[in-house]
Amino acid sequence: MTIDKIKDISLVEYLTDLGYQAHKKIGSNYWFLSPLHKEATPSFKVNCNTNLWYDFALSRGGNIINLVQRLNPDMTMHQVLVALSNYSETNKSPQQSYQPLSDQRISHEDDTKIDCVKQITNCYLLAYIYNRNINVNVALKYCQEVHYTLASGKTYYGIAFFNMCGGMEVRNKYAKRCIGGKDISLILQTAGQQTMECCVFEGFFDFLAYVTAQLKHDEQLTLPYAMDCIILNSVSNVRKALEVLNDYDTIYCYLDNDTAGRKATEKLKVALNREVRDQSARYRDYNDVNDYLSKHSK
Repeated sequence: MTIDKIKDISLVEYLTDLGYQAHKKIGSNYWFLSPLHKEATPSFKVNCNTNLWYDFALSRGGNIINLVQRLNPDMTMHQVLVALSNYSETNKSPQQSYQPLSDQRISHEDDTKIDCVKQITNCYLLAYIYNRNINVNVALKYCQEVHYTLASGKTYYGIAFFNMCGGMEVRNKYAKRCIGGKDISLILQTAGQQTMECCVFEGFFDFLAYVTAQLKHDEQLTLPYAMDCIILNSVSNVRKALEVLNDYDTIYCYLDNDTAGRKATEKLKVALNREVRDQSARYRDYNDVNDYLSKHSK
């Protein structure tokens, strides 16, 4: 059985066979209590179109192979593949509830096939993270390395940051793109629980820079306590963020110091019946949070 066929095994059916039941279904997304840790609120999402999973409490995701590896850390890759191959042979269903990933259009820009999602190990990506003054351990915690192939047959790789619809923001030194749907990202401070306050960032490198600054005890930039974080991944996603932000009492905006960032902050202030605090004065002489960290740390 090829690896591509193994990756096409339905994650929803596999989790159901393991005894996990979806708590809700929103569009093409199934939400489960995470099989990777204890929680009271479902934070584990499976997109049945892409057949990829994402655990928002752990900021980790991937395909069925990645999941089985996490569920069985003592198993070798060969053992994982054999186990999934055996599972597929004994649990064949007459009709799959999803389309194989390789047959789907999952990018806004073109047909993109995800070849691999794994921990960041590429030396060029690690150098890119270092050059942006991001703590490497922070990047390893919240991001992954993705390899993908375009319809042209050309292959690329980048740093991947998952969003709530199962898509991912992808960055490397030369380009940025979105694979899959464009959406916000939510980082819970505590697995399965929600804080009463929330920070909002425009891009995921701003979020990574903020967490790095927390480790440096940078009181000029950071707040004195940890809280949930929402990353817009684009100011055009402000409307998508409103529903989630309504669950918080206080929102701290760390958006870019430009016209688009200021307008987005004002939109949040007008739309939310909540306390919305603009934090851009903390990095007033810089373009954004990551720019502050990159130049202020030198």
